[in-house]
Amino acid sequence: MRDWTYADGKVRFEALKTAAVRAALRPFGDNMPDKKMRDAFLDFVLPLLRDPRSNPEGWTGCPKSETTMRRWLTEQSLRQFFTVLNGVGFKDQWAYQRAFWNALYRRQYIDDAWVVFESAGAHEAQRMFGQNVGFGRFEGFQPGHSVLLLSVRGLTVAQWSHNNPCSIWDETDGAMGPRLYRSCYSASELKKQHRGDNTPANMTNQGIFWHHGAGRYRWQNQIAAYLRERRGLILEPSDYELYR
Repeated sequence: MRDWTYADGKVRFEALKTAAVRAALRPFGDNMPDKKMRDAFLDFVLPLLRDPRSNPEGWTGCPKSETTMRRWLTEQSLRQFFTVLNGVGFKDQWAYQRAFWNALYRRQYIDDAWVVFESAGAHEAQRMFGQNVGFGRFEGFQPGHSVLLLSVRGLTVAQWSHNNPCSIWDETDGAMGPRLYRSCYSASELKKQHRGDNTPANMTNQGIFWHHGAGRYRWQNQIAAYLRERRGLILEPSDYELYR
């Protein structure tokens, strides 16, 4: 199909791009093929209609294909965040973060995901996932730092890779977090500003969580409790504990 669709790196039949996408994705239905196959099909499809998260108007002619793409891209963004971090940092330094957010994904609570890289991470993401992979960027920040943005049932989550807290904005409080799928961000807008003192109780009540006590699952349990209180989402310790 790639040979039929592309010639010399360009689309051969512009009018048939949507038909090519439908034909490529229809056989999968609601199934999730293995990640290697998903990444190959993403690399084939995205140049045709672009990323549906940032260019939804390009997908008006194939809504079922768009649903499939968004589901695959959410998983890829999660994988992209931690894979790139392992490429620019210490391997498995973020194992506890990976286990927690993947548990939330397996529970089907994550509606959308988007990664923000600085220049080193952006270069590594394109090397690992191809030139067509989608992500945002921020400039002028320490090399290697990244942010995973998540939409979780009306909550916006900014999970930082390094020594910054995880911030959660709740739209029912009128707290609108950073919008996903933008091309550029400032570091400051990806950090929630708290009111009052910086005691743990006050911070967690406002949706700000420092990554203290990871091996004892302290911050993970705090975020799980926040998600249960705010949205009734059930996440058991057994879902995200590394060693059982």
